[in-house]
Amino acid sequence: MLRGFRIVFQDPILRGLIAIWFLGYFAVDITLVGDLPLARAFGAGAFAFGVLSAAWGAGSIIGSLLGRRLREEQDAVGISIGVFGIALAAGLIAISPWFVLFVVLSGLVAVASGVEDVAAFSMIQRQVVDRVRGRVMSTFGTFGLAANAVAFAIAGSLVELFGPRAIYAISALASALCIPFLKPIFRRRRLPVEPS
Repeated sequence: MLRGFRIVFQDPILRGLIAIWFLGYFAVDITLVGDLPLARAFGAGAFAFGVLSAAWGAGSIIGSLLGRRLREEQDAVGISIGVFGIALAAGLIAISPWFVLFVVLSGLVAVASGVEDVAAFSMIQRQVVDRVRGRVMSTFGTFGLAANAVAFAIAGSLVELFGPRAIYAISALASALCIPFLKPIFRRRRLPVEPS
């Protein structure tokens, strides 16, 4: 595991990618806590919340299928679609006046997240040689779970302090913070990283 961390942080492309990975997971995970209180704020019942959850699930499937259609040289584009898509859709949820728009935008967040995840997985696998790929994937998995833990730990308190719409503003900000890290991933090498 420690070797995986070392490989990731020695390579500028993997460093940029893991920052996007952490912030992207945080941006999506925090909205999972905000969905129910915001649905209640709209006066939506159990059926409407079920529709919201279904839109998220459908969006995730669509995003994954779209991400699968990307060619190798389009991985960075797919990640960018995810970064900008999540930032825009989550930001619009924060100011949405209608529940139906909330449902549509939530589905779009899921589409963007699905595209980003598939593109990121593809780039990681192509960027690292076979014999250390498992260690590197473990490092990314650790960062994803850490983002999940942080998001879930603070989201409830944020809802109580600032209301459920603030969750989506924070999600949009977290995704927007990924933008500076896009530059190195557009310079991805053709040959995978050899560990030192």
